[in-house]
Amino acid sequence: MRSNDKLRKKAEDLARNKAAGPSQNEQSRSPEEAQQLIHELRVHQIELELQNEELRRAQSELDAAGARYFDFYDLAPVGYFTLSQQGMIMEANLTAAALLNVARRDLVNQPFSRYIFKEDMDIYYQHINIIFETATPKTWESRMLNKDRTTFWARVDGIAAKDADGTPTCRIVMSDITDSKRTEKELQLQEKRLRLALISSQQGWFDLDIPTSEVRVSPEYVMMLGYEPGEFNTNLQGWIEGMHPEDRAAVLKVFQECLKTGEIRTMEYRRQTKNGNWIWLRSIGKVVAFDAEHRPLRMIGTHADITERKRTEETLRISEAKYRALIDNLTVGVVVHGPDTSILFSNTMAQSLLGLTEDQMMGKTAMDPHWHFFKEDGNPLSLEEYPINSVVWTGKSLKNLVRGVRHQDRAELVWLLCSAYPVFDEKGQLLQAVVIFVDITERKQADEQIARSLQEKEVLLKEIHHRVKNNMTVIYSLLNLQASDTEDKAARAILEEARDRVNMMALIHKKLYQSKDLAHIDYKEYLQNLATGIADTYQRRDVVVSVDMESVFFDVTVGIPCGLIVNELITNSLKYAFPEGRKGTIRVGINKDGAGNNVLTVADNGAGFPDTVDFRNTTSLGLQLVNILSGQIQGKIELVRNAGTTFRITFPGTTEH
Repeated sequence: MRSNDKLRKKAEDLARNKAAGPSQNEQSRSPEEAQQLIHELRVHQIELELQNEELRRAQSELDAAGARYFDFYDLAPVGYFTLSQQGMIMEANLTAAALLNVARRDLVNQPFSRYIFKEDMDIYYQHINIIFETATPKTWESRMLNKDRTTFWARVDGIAAKDADGTPTCRIVMSDITDSKRTEKELQLQEKRLRLALISSQQGWFDLDIPTSEVRVSPEYVMMLGYEPGEFNTNLQGWIEGMHPEDRAAVLKVFQECLKTGEIRTMEYRRQTKNGNWIWLRSIGKVVAFDAEHRPLRMIGTHADITERKRTEETLRISEAKYRALIDNLTVGVVVHGPDTSILFSNTMAQSLLGLTEDQMMGKTAMDPHWHFFKEDGNPLSLEEYPINSVVWTGKSLKNLVRGVRHQDRAELVWLLCSAYPVFDEKGQLLQAVVIFVDITERKQADEQIARSLQEKEVLLKEIHHRVKNNMTVIYSLLNLQASDTEDKAARAILEEARDRVNMMALIHKKLYQSKDLAHIDYKEYLQNLATGIADTYQRRDVVVSVDMESVFFDVTVGIPCGLIVNELITNSLKYAFPEGRKGTIRVGINKDGAGNNVLTVADNGAGFPDTVDFRNTTSLGLQLVNILSGQIQGKIELVRNAGTTFRITFPGTTEH
């Protein structure tokens, strides 16, 4: 018998004895026996007190367990339901009620299907039947409806159970996965976009399981290599073996760096295709997972076919090499500057002319102290006068500027003929400025020598013209003296005409040595002086001699014959066209006709040229000279007898205006 039962038996016996009164045995008990009985009663009393304490502690633990059950069940982060075989809700926790936004008391005895989205009802019945029929746990995802018929996604876990009397039930655990579904949908959308981006950019992806060396690849990568989906399997070793042997070591080095650092790395290499050809690939990879000891577990990345780009780069490289070879073999210096005037490129000739290496020039500006530029007069260039600065600041080209340059380590001055032009992009923004220059030092020195020689010749020629003029002045004076001493009027007239002709030629030489241009004379100014001189000689104040023409320039081969012709025709007009003091006008000029020929005109409004005189066949020395001199300048003479006399002499247009 248990101790509690024995204790109760003794207590009942004692109670009966007290109720019957003291027996004979009790009366006959000795004091020792009574004392023993009292002790035993006290022990039982203490035992009862201990049992009461144990009961109170058990009740307290039971209350705590109830509280824990409330925390674990009602306040759990997931909803708990107990369903009957008919699908009715037998009980639910507070979280379940909160998920459905229904009071817990209102959930009991409601069909669970009432809160399932219509399109997901079949999924629910399919799984709940399996649970009751086979006791197999099931998990599914379903859209649920709360009290206001708002939809949310839930994960549902169901297991078979029995209630206290053994009736089959189903325990349901439900959690809200709306946020994770939304995230999953967004991830799927991002994955779709990424896939479309990879397809449109002709890229494929790979996913490498590093510990197993297994690789998953996208269909796009498979098709890059000429395989059909499903016939291409690869692993890390197959990827390595498919590389071109010449590229393998460099790629593996970058691959190991990627594994070690976890950073993004790019590799470019040749890969063999199914038909044995080689294509260029660019692979970009990054380790995205490590174990606890920071060993790489997973790498993902992309593959892109860059074969066309590589071909283009090779074509550009060859073209650039040809361009560089062409530029370097030019006999002119070429320097390309950036928008900030810093040097981007210089050819071999430019480096030679400036006395610098390519490294010394690269990145320098026009104002670098390695060189100094000068104008033709020897003065240093100002900042804005540097060709490159002018082009960059104004955006306009410059051509054929002569500039001197002296390297800081050279004593001699190098003379350059420079041109510069800007290069713009499609938006009109300055991309580059190109300066081209050629060494003209020898030509410059030759020009200076020619200039000195020409100056010496000009001095000599001026001296010759001056002496010819002086000699003719002497002849003029002798003829003038002779005419003065001659009493025969006819002889004196001949001497005076000869004197005037000499004076005309002397006047040309005087103009030439006084002119800056020793080869040509301003003929308008010359004719004005000649006409005035002839009029003064004959002292005909009643006859006006005018020169009407634009400025033209003749050399002596044309100037002297024309001067003699004008001299003879003006003289004839003054002597014969205006007899007995008759007033009149003589007009002289040289102009162009429609064919570009020169037309010398001497016209008067005097008495007119006699009809009986043929000017081409005459005994007059003056008219004979006019015909002869016209032939020297390849001229054609025309005489017009209308309101006076007009001589027109047309000769080739060799004048300079």
